[in-house]
Amino acid sequence: MNSNAFGLSHLRLRTRLGLGFGILTVLMAALTVLGTVRVASINDSLATIGDVNSVKQRYAINFRGSVHDRAIALRDVTLVGTPEKLRAEVALIDKLAGDYARSAGPLDEMIARPTTT
Repeated sequence: MNSNAFGLSHLRLRTRLGLGFGILTVLMAALTVLGTVRVASINDSLATIGDVNSVKQRYAINFRGSVHDRAIALRDVTLVGTPEKLRAEVALIDKLAGDYARSAGPLDEMIARPTTT
């Protein structure tokens, strides 16, 4: 395109170069602002995802640990030879069931909230 199409032919070369540089500077500033806003939005989203998911992961780890440890204790119940050891293993199973329930309650509440993704 020539400069006549934009009506700039009557301007001096220095003025046209200045206008072009000014327009590019404004466009770069707008792009920088837009990029900064988008990065801030992505950062907020990632922080929210991390905060929510890390709590859910902790509950899931607690569930897995409780179930795993109860399976081992149940195996030990079948192998123990004394009533004292049997009571100890049954008490451990009860404790682990309580741990499971303590993790289940808050997780159920978290999932029941409509803001949970």
